[in-house]
Amino acid sequence: MAVLNLQKTIRSLEKTPVILQTVLRDVTQEQAEQTTDGVDEWSVLFIVCHLRDCEQLFFDRVWMSVEQDCQQLNYVTNEVLIQQNDYANQNFTEIMAQLTTLRERTLAYIRPLSDVQLARTGIHPIWGENTVLDYILNIALHDIDHTEQLIRALQGG
Repeated sequence: MAVLNLQKTIRSLEKTPVILQTVLRDVTQEQAEQTTDGVDEWSVLFIVCHLRDCEQLFFDRVWMSVEQDCQQLNYVTNEVLIQQNDYANQNFTEIMAQLTTLRERTLAYIRPLSDVQLARTGIHPIWGENTVLDYILNIALHDIDHTEQLIRALQGG
């Protein structure tokens, strides 16, 4: 059953870069910096930077949960990521490329995971103990949330 859910989730994860490239294909650096979602006031650039950084965080959580015994996983606030990675001064095109590359790495790692590996756990400081499959599903759900946020920003908040 876990492998079936993994395969469905992988199909969703494969679509995110394609959807983002389509939705954002005509967005310039200036537009990415100035267009916000009107709620959180995150610019398109910040949202894409966040997706890139979270892709790395999610990958790390999955990898640690598979490769190590029930590890305490990392948690970093959005505010720390924004400051630490200087979102305001990032190149939109480069961030999109980095996100795509990181997603390809994530997919290459999770595709061959077995039911036993998907059932392994890690401990998130806020969410508690979760399986590898839970973390992978969270990547897909996170994508949906922020894709909607990007579309809302592009439509004027």
